[in-house]
Amino acid sequence: MIAISPYDLTVRSSTWTGVKNSYVKAVLNAGGSPFLLSQTCSKKYIQEAVSMSRGILMVGGPDVPPEQYSSSNPNLISHKMSTERFNFDSALFDEAIKQNKKVLAICASMQLINVYKGGTLYEDINRLFKNNINHGVFRGQASEHSVKINRDSRLYQIIKKDNIYVKSSHHQCIKEVGAGIEITGNSEDGMIESFELVGYEGLIAVQWHPEITYSEESKMLFEWLVK
Repeated sequence: MIAISPYDLTVRSSTWTGVKNSYVKAVLNAGGSPFLLSQTCSKKYIQEAVSMSRGILMVGGPDVPPEQYSSSNPNLISHKMSTERFNFDSALFDEAIKQNKKVLAICASMQLINVYKGGTLYEDINRLFKNNINHGVFRGQASEHSVKINRDSRLYQIIKKDNIYVKSSHHQCIKEVGAGIEITGNSEDGMIESFELVGYEGLIAVQWHPEITYSEESKMLFEWLVK
């Protein structure tokens, strides 16, 4: 059983919980049984949900709330993540680490974990990150580019390659790295593309979208989460 963190969407003044089918299919194709979580402040729910899960898939989404990292450029935030989601995902991440469960964090969830650990973000790549390559458009066309993986990382142990091609679709990225975070991959412009936690083998965080890349390396990531 793989627990998937949900989006919270406002449609016609109603809040909906959901997730893109590409995440669900990626887990299914890796041999896992996905189920969607509900956002709540209940510690009991989070503890029980994590306990019954083999691993946690933390998905992409909108911009991390700028007040969570004292953003210098809040005017560059395009689609703001709700405070409810930030708090839920942070508690979910904490409980997963406490119960020694695997976590695969993708795109906005990678940024969220970095902020939760005391790091900061570039609010907009095109305006603030010098000499950037094309990293795609949030909620738009994805780009394809290479990522160099550190050979001493768990990510390298999983995919057995030090250079892979990925698909990205985001307009923010990590600036200052949070406490206990170890960078494991970068794109050719120097942007942080993946990280792990020092002393913890169960976290892989990636800036790209393996659920839409459809490569052997992406499948290996989901198979790692499921096994």
